[in-house]
Amino acid sequence: MRMMYRPGKFAVFHLVLASLLLGSLVTTLVWTGCDSNRHGLSAKTANETVLSDKEALAAAVSMQRAFRNIAKSVGPAVVSVNVVQTIAQRNPYNELFGDDLFRYFFGDREQERAPQQQRRKSISAGSGFIIDKKGYILSNFHVVRQASEITVVLIDGREFKATVVGTDSATDIALLKIDPSGDIPLVALGDSDKLEVGDWTIAIGNPFNLPGTFTVGVVSAKSRGDQIGAPYQNFIQTDTAINPGNSGGPLVNISGEVVGINTMIYTRTGGSLGIGFAIPINIAKKVVSSLIKDGKFERGYIGIYPGPIDDGMRTALKLPRDAGVIVNSVIADGPAARAGMKDGDVILEIDGKKITSVPQLMRIVAEVQAGQTVPFVVQRQWQKLTVQVTVVKRPDDEQLSKKQDSKQEESQEWLGLKVVPVGSVNPVQLRRLGVQPNETGVLVIGFSKDAPESDLAPGI
Repeated sequence: MRMMYRPGKFAVFHLVLASLLLGSLVTTLVWTGCDSNRHGLSAKTANETVLSDKEALAAAVSMQRAFRNIAKSVGPAVVSVNVVQTIAQRNPYNELFGDDLFRYFFGDREQERAPQQQRRKSISAGSGFIIDKKGYILSNFHVVRQASEITVVLIDGREFKATVVGTDSATDIALLKIDPSGDIPLVALGDSDKLEVGDWTIAIGNPFNLPGTFTVGVVSAKSRGDQIGAPYQNFIQTDTAINPGNSGGPLVNISGEVVGINTMIYTRTGGSLGIGFAIPINIAKKVVSSLIKDGKFERGYIGIYPGPIDDGMRTALKLPRDAGVIVNSVIADGPAARAGMKDGDVILEIDGKKITSVPQLMRIVAEVQAGQTVPFVVQRQWQKLTVQVTVVKRPDDEQLSKKQDSKQEESQEWLGLKVVPVGSVNPVQLRRLGVQPNETGVLVIGFSKDAPESDLAPGI
């Protein structure tokens, strides 16, 4: 009989054990290699992080060096402007008792003897910066307003008496002058038109009587003016800390050039909330040249009442968004009227510059010298025209308040109502009120003091 071989249980056990040992060895080798690779990757990542940190540190040190250089080069030319103002104040006893009661108790002689106004001195401080070897200093008008005495103090301790060369209240710019003894430091003036939102800005000044204070921020926005009720301004908005006493000091770019004059802040506490405004230095350059020459800055004037274009009119005239300013009214016998400009015209360009807003138009016209003839591109209904306007010197506020549009002089009072004929009103304004220009009747433009109560309102 043939015998068959069958492995025993002991042999099977050894075979299984050998297989397990072999599998464990292979797994260990595989994981060892993976772990080695993982540690290699970790080391590489760590090296990259260290390298990145070194680059970041080098960039920070480079930036720090730039700020130090600005402090050393610009700081010495920034001055403290100490102002003594003499302010007239009414007699407090008259204010308390009134003239009649004072006369009743003390008599006419005492009333005559008592001063009607008393004068007191007020001391304040601001900032400024030297722009010329002759001793010209830029500051703010509101810093030196009503000043009876001005003292300029340099960071090195030197003091000089200063005089006001000229001021411009509309832009809040003042030009001062000292008679320097010895060499004086100067700032470099930059180009504020090149500023972009996000650019570094540095303010140097005398906040809270702390001369040489240096703060850093960025440009937060540009072309602020009409939003804060300053039509002749084109403010740079910055989050650089500006506080009381910084007024008149420079706003500086990362190249160490002055790009603005710090002038005002938005605050609820009296201190900086990160919303400050500076006059662009390019505006100041134009004002300064006139102040040195004439002691004042004269603005151009064309004699119109401009206004923004509403969406309905923009659609009807097929105008692109943010293009043009409408002429609500042309002042009779003014420069624009003599040039042929009419009510309802839309001003698109002035001397090649596209017009997008009323404040922009006012600034451009204001900067034109009296006697200069400038081309205005206007749209009259659907036709484009070029009107040559000879700009004149802007009248003062009192003269302007007396100027009346000839059409407004046609207004009459009737039963306490101030009315004008429909035919004398700007067609654009009529359309806004839902009135056709060819209709007859009158338009209510106001009421007299004695007008009876009614449901009528101006514009009806």
